[in-house]
Amino acid sequence: MENRLTLKRFLTTALAPAGQTLYIYGGGWNPQDTGAGRPACTIGVPYKWKKFFQCRTPYYDYRTLRTRDGQNLCRDWGADCSGYVGWCVYNFMETESGKKGYVFPAETMARIYGEVFGWGTFQRRIPDGNVFAPGDIISIPGHVWICLGVCQDESVVLLHSTPSESIWNYPGGGVQISALGENKSCMAYQLADSYMRKYFPGWSKRYRVVLKPYEQYTDTKKEGTGRFTWRRGPGGLEDPEGLYEMTAGERLQELFGENRR
Repeated sequence: MENRLTLKRFLTTALAPAGQTLYIYGGGWNPQDTGAGRPACTIGVPYKWKKFFQCRTPYYDYRTLRTRDGQNLCRDWGADCSGYVGWCVYNFMETESGKKGYVFPAETMARIYGEVFGWGTFQRRIPDGNVFAPGDIISIPGHVWICLGVCQDESVVLLHSTPSESIWNYPGGGVQISALGENKSCMAYQLADSYMRKYFPGWSKRYRVVLKPYEQYTDTKKEGTGRFTWRRGPGGLEDPEGLYEMTAGERLQELFGENRR
């Protein structure tokens, strides 16, 4: 059965590992670091991702899993930023496990999805202002993230896997809703904090919501970085629910099923 390519299904797919998948360096990659590993080519959130989160505490430190040569023998138990986004795209585009995956170096993923696979447009430089669309995939030096929405104050709600510090200041983190903005009073931070606390209480007991500067997460000066935007309509993303026209807050309500209650 062919998947229907809708904006809502892409975003709900991307939310599925949130709050239950820890950051692991190389997580989602194969042992050779040449592409997707088995978990990133698995339909559904991998059992090992969920189990590893359940077995760890706020003292988890992703750095302790790396060997002296930089390898990680536990890479199947979590996801780094590119492994996570590759898993999202695989679960959106494919219907069965075990096919060729979509994990690439973080700073090249937006370009590859746009120019190689031809699923939409790739924009090399990101202009100032409110330019992001929900579902955009943004590659910056050393990182890749997914846009959930831009708020009225131009702060941005996003999804990514990042090694954020726990409440005990240990770098662990993983897949989570975060915010780009000037400070914690911005609308994106308030939304991210509210939804992480409400729907992922186990995570919120360990980790604070990540707030990053807009300039850092839109830095596409390095060659190969940029923004990927899905093609809309026939042959691209359909949007029967009208998510593109919603505010970031309204979109989160729809994605978490709050509009049906």
